[in-house]
Amino acid sequence: MLDALPPGPRFTLPQKIAYARDPIGFIARCRDRFGPTFTMRNMIGTVVMTTDPEAAREILSAPRQTYGVSTVKLLSPLLGKNSLILTEGSQHLKGRKQLMPHFNGAALATHRARICRIAAEEAEAVRHCQVQMQDVMQSVSLRIIVETIFGATEPERAHALITAVKGRIAASNPLLVFMPALRQSAFGFSPWDRFRAASRRLEKLLLSEIIHHRTACCDGGSFLAGLVTDSTMNDREICDQLGTLLLAGHDTTASATSWAFDWLQREPALLGTIKDSLHDSGDGEEALMGNALLEEVCLETLRLSPVIPDIVRYLKEPLRLGGKTLPAGINIGICTTLIQRDPTLFDDPLIFRPARWRGKPADPHTFLPFGGGSRKCIGAAFALQEMQLILGTFLSRLTIKAQKPEAVSPTAVRNHFTMGPKGGVPVLTA
Repeated sequence: MLDALPPGPRFTLPQKIAYARDPIGFIARCRDRFGPTFTMRNMIGTVVMTTDPEAAREILSAPRQTYGVSTVKLLSPLLGKNSLILTEGSQHLKGRKQLMPHFNGAALATHRARICRIAAEEAEAVRHCQVQMQDVMQSVSLRIIVETIFGATEPERAHALITAVKGRIAASNPLLVFMPALRQSAFGFSPWDRFRAASRRLEKLLLSEIIHHRTACCDGGSFLAGLVTDSTMNDREICDQLGTLLLAGHDTTASATSWAFDWLQREPALLGTIKDSLHDSGDGEEALMGNALLEEVCLETLRLSPVIPDIVRYLKEPLRLGGKTLPAGINIGICTTLIQRDPTLFDDPLIFRPARWRGKPADPHTFLPFGGGSRKCIGAAFALQEMQLILGTFLSRLTIKAQKPEAVSPTAVRNHFTMGPKGGVPVLTA
């Protein structure tokens, strides 16, 4: 027998806008008013959202077939219908099987020198400057992902790819994603027209890269070279996967690394300890990967400031949750940010304390910056490696100070499709 849905706020347009602009604040207010599990309605329909760690554990432990994807209509114009994020069932399993070898330990190690080289070049370019670390990290992560995916080291080729990705991002107004009714053409001048034009330019470039890799002798260390050789995906499927990696992969890493700098600039003593450790161990790729303090900083940053604030799944089957049965046809959500700040899981949860991870492995049911369960992000290990190497490379070369020291905790704002630090992290470098 199905139970009534948990109480929640009335569905209104202001509620929809409030969630789109500030999902963490909106969910926190609902939790305080209705309890840890409540019902909300947004652009994808009815969502039973939870901030309860035990409920999250139940959700992530349910069988794979329980869930589908609720965001296909919203995200397919952005990512492509074949994107691993949007597929389900056998198609999703097939895609994961073909993509995972390119994100395993051996494959990850081949990219470390490239990541360190690019980070070092970008660090030197901003020495003795006033910069916003969000902008710097966008540049670093975009260069890294273009070289990693395509092996594009030639300046002209790399510039074309970077320009196309930047154009696509600039045209990607979040309201076009969250409010499909705004996807209207107006003689080529509407936001939707600009988005579609930028998407076509990027897609054309991606397809030309795929053809180039199929017909020419290309860099065997690139992601695309391995994919066209080892997978059975057609060009359209590969194109959608590449678009997902370019757009989602670099933006998430840039925001996560910016958060790390935002937290560290507020902790000068900790910054000094990190620089001492880097001086003692060296700044080579293996030394950076073996630096436990850098890893702890990355984990603590992702705990306090995950760039994706919630996980949402579509229920294809009824789900037993907290002693009640929820019906198929609705969505179930987990607010990762609030769970990772739960005082029953972490002492002083709002304090940035990397040492809390010393000797303590992350619980995959309550540490969820990359999602969880059978649909956890396949690029999680790559993102953590990239974040650690960028952070270590910059801190080993630069002294970073806040332009205006802040006593309060950093504030999250929507940055395209991730949650980034408000103000972009303005710093002084030396």
